[in-house]
Amino acid sequence: MDTKDIGELSEATVLTKLKSLGFTVSTPFGDNARYDLIFDDENHLYKVQVKTGKLKERGVVTFNTASNCHNSEENYQKGYAEKDIDLFIVYCPQNEQIYAVDVEDAPKSAMSLRVEEPENGQTKGINMADEFRLIERFN
Repeated sequence: MDTKDIGELSEATVLTKLKSLGFTVSTPFGDNARYDLIFDDENHLYKVQVKTGKLKERGVVTFNTASNCHNSEENYQKGYAEKDIDLFIVYCPQNEQIYAVDVEDAPKSAMSLRVEEPENGQTKGINMADEFRLIERFN
């Protein structure tokens, strides 16, 4: 699978999970929106950028919080602002978990969610994945 196929599979997985939780889900027409989907929890509409997480050896799920932009003249990363999206929803195929991260809580280029306790016992500055699980937040 190429990266577009992987991204589409993540979007489909997230959309299916949101529907199974009873949310109304909408997708934008075309590829020009900064968000991949919108869901409605009856109190708020959430603009969502879906990302595919990768489970690394160290027990960490990593994902990009910026998009790679390519045009005929240059390649660059473009971050997301609060006006663009409300949430990153991250699907990690290796552990089949889905995480929700507020855009204002995410660093500008990439983020890590720890699924295992650090071997050195560090707790400060660690994003524990369980605290970001979609099912916990929106169920």
